[in-house]
Amino acid sequence: MENPATNKKKCAVPAKRPSYASIRIRRETHRQIESHIEKINKKDLGRRIRAEEFLALALSLITPQHLEQLQEASLTNGDRLERDLRAYTTENGPISRDEYLGKRLTGEIPPPKTKIPLTT
Repeated sequence: MENPATNKKKCAVPAKRPSYASIRIRRETHRQIESHIEKINKKDLGRRIRAEEFLALALSLITPQHLEQLQEASLTNGDRLERDLRAYTTENGPISRDEYLGKRLTGEIPPPKTKIPLTT
């Protein structure tokens, strides 16, 4: 006598994976997207624009400068100090973090030139 669990046939065609994915965004961001889509869809003719189309257009407009701005905004002060220390040691040879910080505070090492943040 066979076990009913082992008697099940496997499906010849695997189930299709959905082509959509969920992402988490803040409610305020969601409201802004919906507000823009409502404005876009206030028209007499034509089909409705979906959030996917709106976001695809917005993403296509992002430049490398925007990506750099986002990367810079994600850095903490400790990260910036570490980045400056690495740049200094590359140019001037190895130095401890404590020595580097002391020289920066006394003015022996000038602060590196910072990029002006991109404003839109």
